[in-house]
Amino acid sequence: GRGMPHAMRIVTECLAARPSGAGMNWPLALESAARLLRRRSVLFLVSDFLPSGGQSLAEDESFEHALLPCARHHDVVAISIEPPELQSPVSEAALALVRDPETPALARWLDGRDAPGRAAYRAAVTTHDDAMEALWQRAGVDRIRVPLPRAADPDAVAQPIVDFFERRSRRRQAP
Repeated sequence: GRGMPHAMRIVTECLAARPSGAGMNWPLALESAARLLRRRSVLFLVSDFLPSGGQSLAEDESFEHALLPCARHHDVVAISIEPPELQSPVSEAALALVRDPETPALARWLDGRDAPGRAAYRAAVTTHDDAMEALWQRAGVDRIRVPLPRAADPDAVAQPIVDFFERRSRRRQAP
């Protein structure tokens, strides 16, 4: 193989890429990969995997229908990019704009002073995360969580990915 430098170059290029449109057609991408890749390959799914347009991928039957056969034939790794807003609760003193960059019309304000609103937000984040984790497990897909820092730090993005592959390598070398 080409090794870690090649893998890191690919990850860097993926993270630097700018989307050309809104949204991602995951079923089409997975079906295309399954059809076009003859040999077993490593597929990286890089996304925040957050609900878009109100529907979670964990609830999207067409996503799971495309993911399962693809993951049976290929080594699929989900790289979950986690924005800072999902890593820590909304401050009690803050107003936070919660929006999906793919569907800006769904933006709404979250009042940090509203304890039930904060709790509902955290519950929705946890429910979604649990549902995605269950989906990855059903499909046999490894998940790498990449928490994004508030300030730009390339190592903060690359390190969880490097750590994952080092752990995987040690696991495969173990007797």
